[in-house]
Amino acid sequence: MRLLLFLPLVSVMVAVNLRIDPGNVTGTGELERRWAEELHAGHGVRAQSGYDEMLLQRRRAERMRQPPDVLVLGSSRSMTVSSASFPGLRLWNGSVSSATIEDYVAVEQLFEDRGLRPRSVLIGIDPWVLGASLRNNSVALEAELQRGLKRIGLEGAAERGALPPARHARWRYLELLSPAYFQASLSVVASGGWAALRRGRPQSNATPQASSTSGNLIYPDGSLDWAPRLADRSLEETKQLARKHSLHPPAYIMAKPLPERRRLLEAFVSRLRRDGVMVAFWFAPFHPDAYRGPGSSEHTSVIEAAEADFRALAVRLGCTVVGSFDPARAGAFEEDFVDEHHPRRAATLRLLRVGGPSALPALRTKD
Repeated sequence: MRLLLFLPLVSVMVAVNLRIDPGNVTGTGELERRWAEELHAGHGVRAQSGYDEMLLQRRRAERMRQPPDVLVLGSSRSMTVSSASFPGLRLWNGSVSSATIEDYVAVEQLFEDRGLRPRSVLIGIDPWVLGASLRNNSVALEAELQRGLKRIGLEGAAERGALPPARHARWRYLELLSPAYFQASLSVVASGGWAALRRGRPQSNATPQASSTSGNLIYPDGSLDWAPRLADRSLEETKQLARKHSLHPPAYIMAKPLPERRRLLEAFVSRLRRDGVMVAFWFAPFHPDAYRGPGSSEHTSVIEAAEADFRALAVRLGCTVVGSFDPARAGAFEEDFVDEHHPRRAATLRLLRVGGPSALPALRTKD
């Protein structure tokens, strides 16, 4: 009888997990498969939020027959890096939202598994990447992650956050009863507001048409252009977001770097370098008002220290560096952003040209 008392709580947990489904437990993958086909055919796709970004990476990779000349790894701050920055070369943007180092490892392993190792890798570094407080919610590339960790000599070392490892297909629905999965669902709600509960995941019969007026536009190289609701923000709207960020920086920016995160990043980059892959770090800048706005002194010092740390790491690992978190140093202006730290597509192209003369030529050269 006592167990019955918990039934309402379990029901709520399952209902929320079903609605949000952060790990795509109930998804068939049909949406991501059809989008991959559209992209492979050279068509753009208007993607609503909530699709499985990691699964889309796999579906795209399944259709690739030649290794990329440049593989871009990073978070949403790196999603606007496009092949326009590397004319004549095959670029694959493998960035995913809230990326962790594990996501770098998993996406790169997609190419290792297929014998398509990239010639060079551009890693979009975020100042919080060593803090382990953010992660992409998908577990679609869990198997690739484990193989990648084994390859770099850190098997079982990853801290994947709230989501448990992927299980056999016939058992995956048990995740809906998992408190850990419920925690992941609540994280999505917290980041997207209660609108996430109303919206849920996109329907698998959605039409992948570039002519749609909503959603980010994904290009065949995997890069994107922001949805109109973001791209059409006025300068004043963007400034307000940046100032709010400056006054109330999110906790993940202030999180202290962890030694195990540093070891993971070093092991990953070191393995790439040993395999003859050229590696560059890209520091996407922040909106000027987010970086040095009112009340920003404490979090700006944290970001500055992180950049100095990553630059020293790049020297030790033999990587080149492009850009800066500091917009003044990077040559970025307030009109270059859609919010506090996401650059516009055109701005990214200009920033990579202006800010990377010492780094990008090596990645741009085929021979």
